[in-house]
Amino acid sequence: MEKRDSLPGENDVDSYREYFKEHGKNWEMDLSKSHDLRRVLPVTGEFARQNLLYLESMTVNLNTPDGFYMRRKDYDSFQVCYTTQGHGRLVYDGKEYDFYPGDCFFIDCRKEHYYYTVGPGDWVHHGLQLRGHQLGELFEWFYDQHSVKVSLGVSEKVFVLFMEIAEACNAERVNNELLLNLLLWELLTKIISCDQIVSRVQLPKRLANVCRYIEREFAGIRSIDEIAEACYMSKFYLCREFKKCMGQTVVEYLTAVRLNRAKLLLSASDLPVEEIAYEVGYTPNYFFSIFKKMEGVTPLKYRKNNKG
Repeated sequence: MEKRDSLPGENDVDSYREYFKEHGKNWEMDLSKSHDLRRVLPVTGEFARQNLLYLESMTVNLNTPDGFYMRRKDYDSFQVCYTTQGHGRLVYDGKEYDFYPGDCFFIDCRKEHYYYTVGPGDWVHHGLQLRGHQLGELFEWFYDQHSVKVSLGVSEKVFVLFMEIAEACNAERVNNELLLNLLLWELLTKIISCDQIVSRVQLPKRLANVCRYIEREFAGIRSIDEIAEACYMSKFYLCREFKKCMGQTVVEYLTAVRLNRAKLLLSASDLPVEEIAYEVGYTPNYFFSIFKKMEGVTPLKYRKNNKG
């Protein structure tokens, strides 16, 4: 398997539109101002098309500002989209789903769907377009049992898996299509066996507002009291309801959002680590400590391992 060169520029949105024009009937989109850090369009052999899961295209850390949207139908492909930052929304099969860091959707693109950024900040996400053996049957079973939305959490394991998929597309190795098939099955297995399947009932509006506030103001937040006051609820009510609905504490969610942003900056920018610490709301000393505790490596080691 080799990498296709049809998208030469890292921020070449015009080339991306040409790909959509070639592959997508009944597509409508606004990609203005959007940019991504990596795009992959692999070329797949006949054996993989007939017998394996294979990747049609992939975007890594696609940054989409307020105003971005994608509307499609009758596209013979399946999509996985994993949110790393911000807030996105999907309309699928007559239902709306909101996505925050760690949330993921798995959909059949033949069915009409519409997703977009919920501002004011960017919605950042990884996207995979999949095809392959028995994928249709797998999705039908999954959707019949659950929702199109799952919460994989903001974790190093999920992040690394997406990076491994991207690298498998770019690497020039024998049996690369078999490796990619295994990685895609690993991702789908995480999705369909996830113990945080999100029901079709939406997050209560007041808690959705809390998530939006944390997503928008994470760098400047100094206490839970500040969040509670900004969202017009008591600290006790906030902590109790957030834990009940989200499966994690407010502080855990805030930490995950901050570290996810830090990992993006470490892997995709040349900013000094101390500056990244302040950017996400920490002092440098505490940033080094919490990063090592949560991620298992220092920020510098993480940058060395993940710098594109």
